[in-house]
Amino acid sequence: MRIDYDNLAADGQRLEKLLHFAQLSERCDSNVEDTFLLANSLRNSKQMQACVERLKREPRASELIQFKSLVPRRHPDELAAFEQGTLGQIYYEIIKREALSYDYAPSPEYFNNLELDADYVNYVVFSTHDFYHIVSGFALDIFGEVGARSLLVAQCGYPPMALTDVVNLLSSWLSNDICPSGSTEVDGHLSQVYLLEVMALGIRMAKGCVPLFGVDWDALLPLPLDTVRQRLNIIPVTEGRYSWHSQHTCSLSTNVANDQGNSHPSRS
Repeated sequence: MRIDYDNLAADGQRLEKLLHFAQLSERCDSNVEDTFLLANSLRNSKQMQACVERLKREPRASELIQFKSLVPRRHPDELAAFEQGTLGQIYYEIIKREALSYDYAPSPEYFNNLELDADYVNYVVFSTHDFYHIVSGFALDIFGEVGARSLLVAQCGYPPMALTDVVNLLSSWLSNDICPSGSTEVDGHLSQVYLLEVMALGIRMAKGCVPLFGVDWDALLPLPLDTVRQRLNIIPVTEGRYSWHSQHTCSLSTNVANDQGNSHPSRS
């Protein structure tokens, strides 16, 4: 059931709705449908309005929002045909090996036919989110998702992902004590220290790179991944449990310099 944010301040329903959003957020890492539902539910929130206004300050993002240009969707055969080491080819291989969908993002119809600027922002975010993983190096699983989310949270305060981060931290705190020198997982949950470390990596990366919302990812597909990262001013994470490089680097051809990867110490 979808619950809109606009009446959250009503005394009789405030706690109930807040708990609903928290429950959706907690399930986002395990159920992508709840991620989309949370985004749709927050379309009228003040936080989302502020996010849209931040994005409009960047010329390319502002143009996209104004004209509501649709994100091109490439057929997997097209992606597979790109040369080895290009963004398109590596994106194809990673999605294939992770058994994920190339077309997981909802259509414009799901996001209310892009009626509001917020609807369009939601549509673009989910249509391009996997590219954030590829260029940043953050793994396309629960261990890397918090880092990829932090890129967008740091650059524009995207509310659904910001709320998910907050709830993840709260959930981790409720599940276990803070373990500064403990393992990545405690009692089946990511530890708070791990979450904070990976969030910090994503935030630092976001502050150093170009605004990512307005990037024309389709135009970058034929380019070597290293070239794309240089253009975006991204130094990727290439080691640690949170990096897809640590899982796939043996069979994917990229030329990421070791000194770049070593700028982020390995954590597991």
